[in-house]
Amino acid sequence: MLITGDNGSGKSSLIKTLKSLEKNSVIISPESEFNFQQIKASTGQRQLEKINFFLQEDFNVIFLDEWTANLDTANINMINNLLNEAATRMLIIEVVHKNQ
Repeated sequence: MLITGDNGSGKSSLIKTLKSLEKNSVIISPESEFNFQQIKASTGQRQLEKINFFLQEDFNVIFLDEWTANLDTANINMINNLLNEAATRMLIIEVVHKNQ
């Protein structure tokens, strides 16, 4: 599922509300910090690690908020393949800026 809109249109607020309704879920965004990350990794590498880690877990829903930020095309394509496979066993809701 894809949610798009302009900056400030409430996309992130919407997924926070949806997450509160589904306890077995996680929101992943470039700003999210998780303790398992390597401190010296680039922002894009940390984003890749977060997404890959949570796709291996048993969530009902994964919310991806502006997940392509700081990722190059190769990593975006790799993660898209992982997301397509994961979508067969969980709901994945992506939030992107309208122009992406």
